[in-house]
This record gives sequence, structure tokens and C-alpha cells, in this order.
Amino acid sequence: MLGGFAGSNVRRTMSRKPTDSAAMRRRIKEILIERLNLEGMTPESIGDDMLLWGEELGLDSVDALELMVALEQEYGFRIDSEEVDHENMATVAKLEEFVRSLEQTQAGAVAAAAQG
Repeated sequence: MLGGFAGSNVRRTMSRKPTDSAAMRRRIKEILIERLNLEGMTPESIGDDMLLWGEELGLDSVDALELMVALEQEYGFRIDSEEVDHENMATVAKLEEFVRSLEQTQAGAVAAAAQG
């Protein structure tokens, strides 16, 4: 487990054009490979539903922190540790859902600020 992560305190630091699911998942796989130095791996060798932690890909809590920093840099979010839990980082598919949820949270906050 990565620790007591739950909540919704996210700030958007820059804007990125949304991409389709396949493109976003591929980019997440590229980030995993590049930032975590997964030598010999390609985006095609990481399944969308492959478990990132434990026996399948073998990532650990240090990798989780590095991955969060990489996602912040890639998508322009500031992700508070309370936002992250083991479930939303379990697979590439779950990571994509997590990033999309952060985008929706930000869009809602921007819309509310514009009306208020």
C-alpha cells in the first residue's frame, strides 16, 4: 500500500490538450519506461491491465513517487499525496482514469470560478 491517500486537493498548473484513451495510455507507458528506467521494455510489452506493483511489473513506493512527479510534469497537474492510492495506480488503465478524473475536477473548478 502506498499510504493513506484519499481526497481531492488538486491544482492545475498548466493546460494540456486532452488526448484519446489509446494515446494517453501509450504516453503513460512511455513515461513509466523513461522515468523508471525499465530497460528492455516497450509500450507494447506493458498491458493496459498489467499490475504495476508486485510480481507483474515490480514497481515499489519510490517508483510511485517518481511516477507522480512525471505525471505532474507531463499533464501540468499538482497532485497532492492525498489524491493517490494503490487502486488508482494499479494499472495503466487505472492511471489513465485517474488523470482523466483530475482533468474533470479541474474543469469543474474552472467553471465554478467563472460563474462565481
